[in-house]
Amino acid sequence: PSPPSPSPPSPSPPPSPTPSPSANDCPTNATSLNATFPANASKVFCHQNSPTYKGTCWPGFSSEAPIVAQCCDFVGWKIITGSGNCVQNAPSPSPPSPHPPPPPPPPSPPPPPPSPPVDCPTNATSLNATFQANVPEGVCLKGAKTYQGTCWKGYSSSPPLQAQCCKGGWTPVAGSGSCVKVPPPPPPSPPPPHPSPPPPPPPP
Repeated sequence: PSPPSPSPPSPSPPPSPTPSPSANDCPTNATSLNATFPANASKVFCHQNSPTYKGTCWPGFSSEAPIVAQCCDFVGWKIITGSGNCVQNAPSPSPPSPHPPPPPPPPSPPPPPPSPPVDCPTNATSLNATFQANVPEGVCLKGAKTYQGTCWKGYSSSPPLQAQCCKGGWTPVAGSGSCVKVPPPPPPSPPPPHPSPPPPPPPP
């Protein structure tokens, strides 16, 4: 007798199609939670024993504890008590610059030394007089020191010239004299004319 012919292999059952999302399903992306949840989670009346789903934080977000939520009627994804929370990661610190830090600014130069005190000039051009040297300028008040000046040649003062060495130069004090130019002396009067000699006597 001939051997029985092998039976043809039974065809494998076709894969079950993925159910299309229903209008009553929660969205895969939970925008309010910054997380992604499994698809086709149907909304139910949420209570303590309702199904829970674990979410995955979006890139750039993280959660210390797993984020777990329920797919609730009217509300959508609702985090359960004790669930984590997807928060945005802190920005990573920028890498240090390869350039060396700029050199510190050079120290500021020391302040210039104080200038020596200014003296009043020996020759007081505005007063036509000469005063003693090395008299420092000061703030002239009523009791400031006074100095007697010597009138230049061709000038005289009556009473004598008294002045103070003030900021800005020599300043006469009240009641002081003033060096004024001496007028030139008058020219000498011409001598009287000589009498003319007597005429010579007539010849005899």
